[in-house]
Amino acid sequence: MFEVLAFSCSLLLSFVLTGVERNHRQRRPHAPVLVYAGYALVGLLSTSAVLLTGYAAGSALGYV
Repeated sequence: MFEVLAFSCSLLLSFVLTGVERNHRQRRPHAPVLVYAGYALVGLLSTSAVLLTGYAAGSALGYV
């Protein structure tokens, strides 16, 4: 299950970064769907980083 999540997250990240780079090169504004997808990725990745840090700290202290 983790592999599917990592694969779909990497595909979305590739889509967002490619679109941002193309818009920057052509000096055009970003599409709203591109901005929303970027915000969704930031939220997903920051939440998973906090959860994984908590899990690592909990297992190091013997709580998990």
